[in-house]
Amino acid sequence: MILQELANLYDRLAADPEIKIPGMGWSVENVSYRIRIDDNGRTTGVIPYVVGEGKEQRRFVKRIVPEHASRTSGIQPFFLCDNGCYLFCLGKTRGEEKFSASAALHKKVLAESNNPAARAVLAFFERGPQTYELSSDDAGVIANTFVVFEYAPENKLIHEMPDIARLWDLYRAATASADATKGQCAITGEHGLIARLYPQVTGFPGAQSAGASLVSFNCSAFESYGKRGTYNASISEIAAFKSGTALRYLSKDDSHRVSIGDTLCICWTDGPTLRPTGVITALLGFKQERIGSRAEDARTLDQVRGDLRSIRQGYAPMPSAPSTKFYMVGVAPNAARLSIRYFKVESYGKLAENLIQYLNDIEMVDVKPASLKNLLRQIAPLGEGAAIPSTLLHGCFDAMLGGSLFPRALQASVLTRMRADHASRNRWDMGQRAALLKGCLNRQIRKKSAAGEKEYTVSLDRENANQGYVLGRLFAVIERAQRVALGDGVNATVRDKYIGAASTTPTRVFPRLLANCQNHLSKIEKMPGKRGMAVGIQKDLDEIVGKLNGNDGLFPRTLGMNDQGAFFIGYYQQRQSSFVRKEPKEYEVVSSVEE
Repeated sequence: MILQELANLYDRLAADPEIKIPGMGWSVENVSYRIRIDDNGRTTGVIPYVVGEGKEQRRFVKRIVPEHASRTSGIQPFFLCDNGCYLFCLGKTRGEEKFSASAALHKKVLAESNNPAARAVLAFFERGPQTYELSSDDAGVIANTFVVFEYAPENKLIHEMPDIARLWDLYRAATASADATKGQCAITGEHGLIARLYPQVTGFPGAQSAGASLVSFNCSAFESYGKRGTYNASISEIAAFKSGTALRYLSKDDSHRVSIGDTLCICWTDGPTLRPTGVITALLGFKQERIGSRAEDARTLDQVRGDLRSIRQGYAPMPSAPSTKFYMVGVAPNAARLSIRYFKVESYGKLAENLIQYLNDIEMVDVKPASLKNLLRQIAPLGEGAAIPSTLLHGCFDAMLGGSLFPRALQASVLTRMRADHASRNRWDMGQRAALLKGCLNRQIRKKSAAGEKEYTVSLDRENANQGYVLGRLFAVIERAQRVALGDGVNATVRDKYIGAASTTPTRVFPRLLANCQNHLSKIEKMPGKRGMAVGIQKDLDEIVGKLNGNDGLFPRTLGMNDQGAFFIGYYQQRQSSFVRKEPKEYEVVSSVEE
C-alpha cells in the first residue's frame, strides 16, 4: 500500500506544472559546475554554480539529469553528468579506466546523432582528458562533484536539448529490455518489465551515503519460488521508478519531512495542496531543527500560537477539505536498507479533531503552548532532547495524531524526574510536567469511562476528591505557609525535602508537615499585616483536610502511579491559584481594621 500511494503521488506531482519532477530514466542531482565546450570538443570554460549569499550560499544547484544509478566499487559512468574522475581523469585510482568507460558510454548513445552538440561531446572525449584546462582549485573540487556539459555556440546545457534527451531515452529503453524479466506488477496488477533493483534514496541520516533501498532482499531466507533479489517483490520498473522518485522528492523537502529521533517522518496529502500544513510539524517541534539543537524560531512559534487559538475556536483548523487524506510514513535507516516504522492514513478532519483533543488534554493554567518535543524534554536529564528514548517519542507522536493513550512509560518517566530534581531546574518545569500528567490521566479516564471519576481541569478544581489530587493541594498550602513565614532565604524548602515522599507514602510525612505548618501559621499571625493571610491559609487547610478519607487513617499509606500524577497536578494548580490576585474577602477587611 505504501508503494502504491507513493506511485499515485508521483502521478499528481508530474501533473503539476509548478513542480519539476524527473521522468522515467532521469533523476535530480546536485550539480556544482558546467563545462563549456565548443564544436571541436575543447573546454573553453569551467563555470561554478553559486546560489544565495552569506550563510545561505550554496555551491550547487539541483538539476534534472540522466538517471544516476547507485555506484559500487566498480566503474560505472553516467551520461552527460558526472564527476571529474570520469570526465577529466582526475583522482588517484583508475582514472584512465573511468575516462575510457565514460567515453564508451557516450559513443554508444550519441554515435548515430548528427546534432552539433552531440558531435562536440564525442570530440571532447576524442581529445583525451583536458586536465590542463582546469585550475588547481577547480580540479580539486570537480573530482568529487557533479558537472554537466554546456554547448558554447548556443549557451545551452546539452543534456536538456530535446534531441539528446530522446537519444538517452531510446538507449536506456533498449538496454533495460535486453535482459529484463517480465511478470505481473504487485502494485498496479499490470504485466510488464519487473525491476531488478529498487531505486536508491540518499540523504537519510545513518544510511550509506551512496543511498539506501526501501525494497531489498539480501539473504536467501527471504527469497521464494526460485526468484532472486528484488524479483521477489514483483514490482514493475515503472512502479518502482514512480514510488522511488516520489520518496526522494519527499525526503529532500523540509515541508514534507520531520525528524523524530532516529526516524524520518514523511508526510503528504492526496489533495490539490500537496504540502502538509505547518501546524502539525510545528506542534511536534521537530520541523527544520538540527539534531541536538534546542533553538526554536520565535516567528514560527508566534504563528503556531495563533494557529492553536484558531483550532481551539474552530476556525479553519486545516487548509484543506476535511475529507482530504493525510499520509505519514516513518522511515528509519539500516545501512543499505530503509525500514518502515509505521504507516498511517488519516483524514484532515479526523486529524484536526485529534489535534484539538491533544491541545485540550495538555492545556494547563499559566503554561504557554509548547511543542511536543519541548514538553518531552521534561523527561530527559538536563532537558537534553537527544536523551529522549526513540520508542517514547514515537509512542507520544502516535498518541497526539491518533488520539490514543499516551505510553505508560511517559507517565512513569515524568514521575521519576519529579522525584529526582523536584522540577527545580527551570520555573516552567513544574507546569509542563503537570500538563503531561494531565494529558496522560485524562485519556485514561475517558477510556475507562468510570462513573464518578472526573477529568482534570485546566485550573484548580476544588470539587475534585481524588486523594492524590487533594494531597497535592495540601502540600502546596503547607509550602506556602513555610514560604510566608520564613521568606525566600530557606536553604531547603519542604518541596526540596519531602515532595518525593509525600507523593508516594503520604502517611510517613504529612503528620509532621502539618505540625510544622501550625508553627508557621502562628508566626505569620504575629507578622505585621499578615493576620488575614494566616486566616486564609488556615481556611484552605481545613477545606482540603476535610476531603481526605484514607482507609487506614487520615492519610493513605501509599499512592499508586495515577494518584501520584494527580498529586502533582493538584500541587501545581493549588500553587498557581495562590498567585492569582483576589478581591479582598470579608475576614481580610475585618482583620485589617482590628489591627
